[in-house]
Amino acid sequence: MYRLLFVLLQLTQALPQDAPPKRMKLDLDTEKKITMEFVLVPAGTFVMGEAEGDKDEKPFKVTLSKDFWLQTTETTNAQWKAVMGEIPSDRKDLNLPVHCVNWKMCQKFLEKLTEKVKDQLKGLKAGLPTEAQWEYACRAGSKGKWCFGNDEKKLAEYAWYGDWAHYGEAPHGMHPVGQKKPNTWGLFDMHGNMFEWCEDGYGDYPHGEATDPVGPSDESQKCVRGGCWGNEANEVRSANRIRSSSGNFWGPDRDPIYGLRVALR
Repeated sequence: MYRLLFVLLQLTQALPQDAPPKRMKLDLDTEKKITMEFVLVPAGTFVMGEAEGDKDEKPFKVTLSKDFWLQTTETTNAQWKAVMGEIPSDRKDLNLPVHCVNWKMCQKFLEKLTEKVKDQLKGLKAGLPTEAQWEYACRAGSKGKWCFGNDEKKLAEYAWYGDWAHYGEAPHGMHPVGQKKPNTWGLFDMHGNMFEWCEDGYGDYPHGEATDPVGPSDESQKCVRGGCWGNEANEVRSANRIRSSSGNFWGPDRDPIYGLRVALR
């Protein structure tokens, strides 16, 4: 009996531990030491949506058939400037997430980024995550409301949120990236701080199951995910969906709550 327990203990100790996520770093400006870091998000299956969420979040089973890389933080002013030469944001602090950028501006940035670092990308291309990729990465295996589960008391450890009083005035309520806890896949600020553009447009979820789903190509209503610094806890859930606004003071779909996170595939 004791010998059997000893053997089992040895086997348990010999089992491989959960490996840390693979990482990739792109050099955007060697002289100024501006880089962009990514983690590899593994292919897999998950339930997208939330049964107790909003009416447009009806759960369905999603399979993502290919790995993809996702930026560990929201794209910063410094990273945008290194590619585009200027900062479009209201607040110019280099470590803040870039903001006041619409979907089309993001596409131009991603095209230039791909060209700038094509030798480092080795055949990959920079883009925005699809809505399904975004939620899968945000959950990082969690089936709860947030990446850590359902305990709202823990949310402040992971997210900047609930500061709507600063909307429409300077300084806005966004914070430098990467200051809160990351999810288990090493992704920061997936909840709150800044809405993040997705590649696809807003539309109804399919029924049943889907593999690599992509929403409508309609450019008039794109999805933004994650909530922002002004939203309440329920609005920064993993499953929460928002369609972009048609226009405001900063121009069509430009707003100090809209930013991005780069995907490579």
